[in-house]
Amino acid sequence: MTAKPQIVIFGASKGGISAYHYFKNDYEIVAFADNDAKKHGKSFLGKPVVSAKDLISLKFDKIIIASLYALHIHRQLVCEEGISSSLIVRLPASFLEKEQPLYYFSGCIVAGFWIFLFIVFSLFLLYWL
Repeated sequence: MTAKPQIVIFGASKGGISAYHYFKNDYEIVAFADNDAKKHGKSFLGKPVVSAKDLISLKFDKIIIASLYALHIHRQLVCEEGISSSLIVRLPASFLEKEQPLYYFSGCIVAGFWIFLFIVFSLFLLYWL
């Protein structure tokens, strides 16, 4: 049996949760990384949370950035931590935002409101014409 590629997910919050559930079956998630010092040394979804500086000491094949601040984090990892850009994958914002059902629910409410107004206005016009 072939060993799964090892990844670190950068972002121990909502984006990290989405990435964890997406990648957990095909990759071995070694750890989460985060810039929030309050999370360092703790566990997130059963995996350790490390700082960006601690990444050098970990064995991994790729770092998956699961944050809306991906460009900033990418620059940080390359320029400050010396990690090769070829080891870093930035998830698109659309991937991170799609896991927020409230976002879609609020969009449905707005669309429903406009449809309701259109119907009311149409009926009003039909009545008066």
